[in-house]
Amino acid sequence: MADTPNTMSTAGTEPLIALLATDSLAFRNALDLIFGALRADWLMHEARKILDTDVGQNRIHESATAWCECVNALSAVLDIDGANADLKSAAQAFLKVTNEFFPDTTHLLECGSTILELHRKNRQSNPGHAELLYEAYALTEAYRGNLDLMAVHRRLN
Repeated sequence: MADTPNTMSTAGTEPLIALLATDSLAFRNALDLIFGALRADWLMHEARKILDTDVGQNRIHESATAWCECVNALSAVLDIDGANADLKSAAQAFLKVTNEFFPDTTHLLECGSTILELHRKNRQSNPGHAELLYEAYALTEAYRGNLDLMAVHRRLN
């Protein structure tokens, strides 16, 4: 039995192992939390006319809590010893815009450009990280879109 060669191909397990790496999981968690924070921001924006009510106050609290969780998750990526340098760079870029209450479009464009360049760099060499980085880029675009749409609503009302 010990001399029987392994019949399982190990070539297909490499991407799975990379996705289960601590830095990838931490970055994935940060992306999920960013998505949740963007949604919480939008729900708060929808309730902007009732922010002085209990419902409005809850929405404000939920949004603030969601963004605090994002900052903590992004900081956790930076704290992982041996984490992929590109994931750390993307976390740092996102951290710069999440630390602001309402980042301006220029900062979000810079963040998105940085992350998109990291995605392109990893596309061939590390497809798992490239996929995470592209999702991070898409979230910067969604963030920018949310802020632009909220600004239009505020001007119209």
